[in-house]
Amino acid sequence: MNRTSPQTIARILVVCLLCVAAGAAAQVTLAEYEEILREIPVTNREMALAALARGMAYDDFPAEPLMLLLNGVNTRLAPPEEKEALVLVLLQALHDDLPIQGLVSKGLEGLARGIPLPVIRTDLHGRRILLLETRAMLASQGIVAQRGNEMISSQTAIPPLRLRQMLIEVSEPIADFLAGGGDPTEDYLVLYMDVANRLTSLRGIKLPAEDVILVLERMTSQDLAAIAQSSIR
Repeated sequence: MNRTSPQTIARILVVCLLCVAAGAAAQVTLAEYEEILREIPVTNREMALAALARGMAYDDFPAEPLMLLLNGVNTRLAPPEEKEALVLVLLQALHDDLPIQGLVSKGLEGLARGIPLPVIRTDLHGRRILLLETRAMLASQGIVAQRGNEMISSQTAIPPLRLRQMLIEVSEPIADFLAGGGDPTEDYLVLYMDVANRLTSLRGIKLPAEDVILVLERMTSQDLAAIAQSSIR
């Protein structure tokens, strides 16, 4: 008889939780976030609320899943400093204008599997670095249109809102590659194919075809290897 692995069970549980969250009628308010941050507790709540308000301005902000994660962290039997350290990774990602759907999903999966908070925190921190470095790489290739620190639309670059999804789809295969024991200094061609296959499979479905073409034309295996190495230094 086939047995379902703990990892698969955890992923199924997370999917169920996210489906419930997606069907919730009410949007989480900043006041509700403030309450849970006080309970955790997060020391600098002013900074935390500013980061949350920044993230809530985006249509892709995972309001209910994030609240599920914060509640899960709050109820976990662990030292307060471990709880705060994990939450601060999420808040820093919001402050950096990064999409956090993947971070929240991985956080929920870690809680469901009973992984210690410091281990979850380390994983989420690495994924945040991957998002940051992916954005920097795309900018260096002219794929991100910027005026100073502000991202703008351009005919030769991916518009800011679409860029957020591209960051997820490029960085997540890199994270999976590293989690599977891949070595970016030796297996960089494998890494490139992992990312290229992911983008190609989503072309015209989750990602506009022109965005996929643009990234694949300019992104190199060396670019991806450098991104991967940045998260493990």
